[in-house]
Order: sequence, then C-alpha cells, then structure tokens
Amino acid sequence: SLYVPGAEKAIEEIIKFVKEHGDQIDEIFVTQDSHFKFHIGHSCFWNGDPDPFTTITAKDIKSGKYTPKVDCWIDDALIRCCLSGEDEVIAQIWPEHCINGTWGHALPENLLQTLHEWALNKHISNSLTRTCLVFIPKGQYTCKEEYSAWDALVRVYEEITFFDPNLLPFDGYNKIWISGVAKDVCVANTIKDMCLGELGCSQVSFLDCCMAA
Repeated sequence: SLYVPGAEKAIEEIIKFVKEHGDQIDEIFVTQDSHFKFHIGHSCFWNGDPDPFTTITAKDIKSGKYTPKVDCWIDDALIRCCLSGEDEVIAQIWPEHCINGTWGHALPENLLQTLHEWALNKHISNSLTRTCLVFIPKGQYTCKEEYSAWDALVRVYEEITFFDPNLLPFDGYNKIWISGVAKDVCVANTIKDMCLGELGCSQVSFLDCCMAA
C-alpha cells in the first residue's frame, strides 16, 4: 500500500552485495516498519477519518479541526502542540501499511533466505555464539511517528552487544554500509539521526544501487 518504485531492483542489489561481500560483514541490522492499525499516521486514529496523505499540524489540533478518536491521546497531542510552532507537522496520514503480522510487514522471501544463509555461514565459519543478524521493529508506538530507525537500532544494539556503558554505538567497527527503502524517508531520517549523535565509527558508505526512493 506504500509501494516504493524500484524496490525490487534494490532488493536484488542488496542480495548481490551480501553474497559478494558477506565475508567482510560482521553484523547485519534489518529495520522494519512495524505498525498497529491504530497509529497516529493512520486515518482510523483521528475523528473524521482524514484521507491518506493529509497533513495534520499543531494548529489543526489546537483549533479542533482534527482530534484523536480516543480521549486519552488528546492530552498528549495538546502537550506536543503547546511545545511546537503552529506549522509543525504532528502527523502525516499514510495508507495503512506494514501492519504487524501481515504480508505487507514481511521482508521479501529471497532477501530473507539470503540473510539467514549468510548468518548460518557466519556462525559456522567463525564459531559465533552472539547474534549477527538482528531484526529491529520501528513505528510500534501508537502516538509517535518513527521514520528514523536510529533510536530503536541503538536500543537493540545496546541490549545485544554492549558490556561497557561508556562505549558508543558501533565502537570497534571500521565501516558501516547503508542500504534500503525508502531512501528519501526512512533511510534519510535514520542517517540524519545518526549524524546528530556520536557514531563510534569512522566510515559510512551509502550503497546507492541498493536503495529506492
């Protein structure tokens, strides 16, 4: 329902990259939009059921033009409005997409097979006991849009990898490769958040042929 043109080609290129460079890769982090139907970015969250691609601003909420269907969310929305300028976007309505457990939430079968085969070979050839293939859900908070995967990525990364709380994310890595869809939304926002924080890694490379926008 939120199809990204060129996604199939990008997936093929990601698969090719993993197969050709798998021995140079230590860990793969797979981020997934993982929404519930009742979500601030979906029409059913709001009274009046606004059409997909409607933009809801702080001014709209303050004026009562758009209000959440469940009263308990109104206070949270109003608090956010009070802290923001009237033109700030509180929600962008999207077609319902990536609903947890549905076909649209799943990764393509050919990509999944490649990733799991890579992980299996990594475990066997390197006697790995730690996780090297990590799936990271984002967008599960009902009243918060998460275009970026950075917060979720860091949280999961800390849980599975960190022993020293003073370490930065990706300490000990010399390179990060980035791919994915949609390049102009989820990938772009993730990279923006990565640049705001301390990365702990000196090299970041963008696999442009492995992206679609």
